[in-house]
Amino acid sequence: MLYSLLIAVLLFTVQAESKPRQKVITLQRTVCYGPCPEYKLTIFSDGQVLYEGTSSVRTKGKAYGRITREQLEELILEFNNIYFFNLEDNYTPGNKVCPQSMTDHPSAITSLSQDGKTKTITHYHGCRGLHTLELLTKLENTIDAAVNVSQWTK
Repeated sequence: MLYSLLIAVLLFTVQAESKPRQKVITLQRTVCYGPCPEYKLTIFSDGQVLYEGTSSVRTKGKAYGRITREQLEELILEFNNIYFFNLEDNYTPGNKVCPQSMTDHPSAITSLSQDGKTKTITHYHGCRGLHTLELLTKLENTIDAAVNVSQWTK
């Protein structure tokens, strides 16, 4: 009986560890009229971070990092705190959720995959006039800080 229990525990452990990692969070920053860094971050369920730098960054191409499980959980909590899944998909000019806009700013495209759902939001940083825009900017900056993106961009 003890032997059977031990085998069951070992099988469960092997199955849990062999689960494929999944994308949980992505953040992509786009170009602007000027030297805005253009890159994409992908954070996986195991804490691995994939950075892909394109332009106006120190590191072009791919680089890898890691965050802790606690950092990943804190980031997911930040998404949930602003009710990310209930927000609009696009905060871009010409949209009712972009009451004022200025030209030549970058965008941030952020996504979260949680509980079988994925939500992506495009946030043009030239949009002004809503508190939600400030919350999105804070979330984007929190993701950058968690992965220490400045090691690749500055």
